[in-house]
Amino acid sequence: MKKLLLILALVGLVAHPGLAEKKEPIKIGAFFALSGPAAFIGTPTKLVAQMAVDQINKEGGINGQPIQLVFGDTEGDPTKAVAIAKKFIYVDKVVAIIGPTRTGTGMAVKRLVEQAHVPTIMTVGGDPVIMGGKFGSYHYVFKTPQRSSIAVKRIYMYLQKKGIKKVAILTSSD
Repeated sequence: MKKLLLILALVGLVAHPGLAEKKEPIKIGAFFALSGPAAFIGTPTKLVAQMAVDQINKEGGINGQPIQLVFGDTEGDPTKAVAIAKKFIYVDKVVAIIGPTRTGTGMAVKRLVEQAHVPTIMTVGGDPVIMGGKFGSYHYVFKTPQRSSIAVKRIYMYLQKKGIKKVAILTSSD
């Protein structure tokens, strides 16, 4: 996560070189499901992001500029995610965004952040958030988890190697 934030901060400096002279905080939007059914994912993600920023700021920030995270709670709701992304882009004037937490919220905001040219690193698991589809390719949207297709292949190879023939999947519905 620290490397991720460093990359986003450097992207921000390139995109907005005037920030380096003013020593103003580098604003990065960070929105996760902090409440609702996916809070168990969003809350720790927020804590790790804040820990990484605190460490970077403790070491002097980026070229003497502190990083400031601007948080938002999507509640796992795509409509709320879009409203928060618009606020980050047009009101808070963030240079980059981290999040959201769920594939549905990521799908809801990816066109918006792409059109606004705001680098966005999503913490969602679903591959569709990085695929262009009918809207073309995305150049400002990335995700941190491995691609689902790669993970499934590796797990399948491991199970075959171990001779495992039956698999159970546990999931939560709340």
